[in-house]
Amino acid sequence: MVPAHMSGAASAEAIPFGMGTMNRASARTKSAELVTTFADQAVIAIENARLFEEVQARTSELSQSVDELRVLGEVSQAVMVVLNTIVA
Repeated sequence: MVPAHMSGAASAEAIPFGMGTMNRASARTKSAELVTTFADQAVIAIENARLFEEVQARTSELSQSVDELRVLGEVSQAVMVVLNTIVA
């Protein structure tokens, strides 16, 4: 027998973000499978968005490090030119 009302929480990494409910009319096996699949996909999409933001932040940090290393290389080249001039 299908319960009169069914509900469940959606969460990603133990952080709740939503709630779903179904009544007896919509709780047929196919409908329940579709709702479950949709909820699973929603969790995956939210996790992907979180990971994308994390990668974007790390990419920004690495880009800044590359810029700093480039400047350091230019300073090193300038010091070498000065030292070579002094020695020569």
